[in-house]
Amino acid sequence: AFVGELEEAVASGSLEASLAEWLAVDVDASLALIAESTRSIDGDSGDSGNSGGNDQISAWTTIAVIIAGTLLVFAGLAVVVVRRKLQSSIQLRHTLADLVIDCDSTDDESAAESSFRAVVENRLFDWEEFRVTWDTRDGFVRRVGFHAVKLVPASEGVSCGDATSQLRGDLELAAERDFDDRLAAFRLSVDGLRVEWTVGRVEFCVDRSKLIGDAYNALGSLPAECWRRPFFVTFAGEVGLDAGGCSREFFRLVTDELFDVKYGLFKYATDYAYQLADDVDSIVAFDGDVRNRDAQFVFVGRLLGKTLLESHVIHPHLAVPLLKHIVSEPVDLDDLQHVDVEYWKSLMELASMPSDILESLSLTFAVATDVFGCKMEKNLVPGGADIPVTSDNLPDLLELRLKERLCDVHAMGLASFLRGIYDIIPPASLMLLSANDLDTVLCGDHDISVQAWRNSCRYGGDFKHVKEDHPIVRHFWDILETWDNDKKARLLRWATGASSLPAQGFDYLQGRDGIIRHFALTSVPLDRAIYPRAHTCFNRIDLPLYKSKAELEAALDFVLSSDELQCVFTMD
Repeated sequence: AFVGELEEAVASGSLEASLAEWLAVDVDASLALIAESTRSIDGDSGDSGNSGGNDQISAWTTIAVIIAGTLLVFAGLAVVVVRRKLQSSIQLRHTLADLVIDCDSTDDESAAESSFRAVVENRLFDWEEFRVTWDTRDGFVRRVGFHAVKLVPASEGVSCGDATSQLRGDLELAAERDFDDRLAAFRLSVDGLRVEWTVGRVEFCVDRSKLIGDAYNALGSLPAECWRRPFFVTFAGEVGLDAGGCSREFFRLVTDELFDVKYGLFKYATDYAYQLADDVDSIVAFDGDVRNRDAQFVFVGRLLGKTLLESHVIHPHLAVPLLKHIVSEPVDLDDLQHVDVEYWKSLMELASMPSDILESLSLTFAVATDVFGCKMEKNLVPGGADIPVTSDNLPDLLELRLKERLCDVHAMGLASFLRGIYDIIPPASLMLLSANDLDTVLCGDHDISVQAWRNSCRYGGDFKHVKEDHPIVRHFWDILETWDNDKKARLLRWATGASSLPAQGFDYLQGRDGIIRHFALTSVPLDRAIYPRAHTCFNRIDLPLYKSKAELEAALDFVLSSDELQCVFTMD
């Protein structure tokens, strides 16, 4: 009976008052009983003296305090139990609210892997219809149209395009494979798309001071099939033959500029990952020229597709929902935390709120939005501003807000962006990877281990046979052991054109042709070079034969001291 009354009090919002009343009654009753017992004891032992009576009163007072404290503890525990029971019952009524997870757990790679395996195990391919569906009632997957993208229930599925028998088999086995095996299958599926440089190539020159304009002028009108040819890039005013190193640097620089929020195509999401800018904002950034804005998104998409095709690595990390859209992975309400964690928390609070409190907020099926600097109300459904939110229609509101924030606000830009990627890499090939896999493949490994670096190194010149027994080689690795990760990344960029490693580490550094080309150290006489030289196309550094460790360290510090000097001492 007590728990039933307590549940009613919680639901009605009068918990505190009721609890105070119950405690007061129970404690008063206990104290009255104690007082009566005390009087009885006093009467029976009046001749025992004041000292004995005082001891008995003190004992009964202690008992009273213990009883009152016990009542308070049990009442508090009952409150916690009932609150959790009520919240659980509310969450069970709302399918989307059942998807709540601990915000920190999404950063755990094992949790991401488990989530991906669960998604893939529910994935069903129909190769006659070229469609993929998910055997689940949860989640929404992007459906790409030419002008816009929309989210549909994962159970309805989307087109996945055609695939070879090898790729079909790899997709069916994806749930059983680890990251390395999935990546190997992905590389196998896309390597056949690459065009040999002897068949066709794209040569162009860019000025570092106007990089985006030059790059777009050279590549913007290029047919999609030509993007699979090797690029041969030169930088204006710089000497160098592009055998792969210049291209790697080009992709790093151009993606850094295009993803800059000031350019207008992207905005920051949680933890400074990048999400597409809202359509209204990106159109304003391009002076209302929708055609040009869409062409820019296609351009960025093709650059990312080319990055994946040739195993380049870039700096910007994409937000998880955007990664999921690329690999055709369903999104759910929890993915909102990767875009706006406070917005996600507010929706979670609504999902666990008692009905009367929810309805007292006077929410409707409309959201406030900013259009060209003006605050406006946007209906999520026709007449949404006049539809009050109740516990019965709350799941519909959560679904609409999910679709609005993860897709609808940039549906046009997303369509162009995905079209650009799929011009280079087919959707079915990308479905071999999880969203977490894709982030690793795009951005590589930023944690540089000197031990792994030296284990993978090859040697030439005077170093070829003695390797680490040569004093210059030994000094080189000893110096690197004292550097922080940022400085090691600068050296790696100078030597290879990229400041982070391929997803699988140093052993997978490549040349232009996709063939593994390990990092190498080669000796050069002091009379031929007084400073180290980098060959980014071959992932190689030439080290002069200095007389001391101090001379080598000073020389390395000098060539890495500025981007301009790094260019001077880069041979290709």
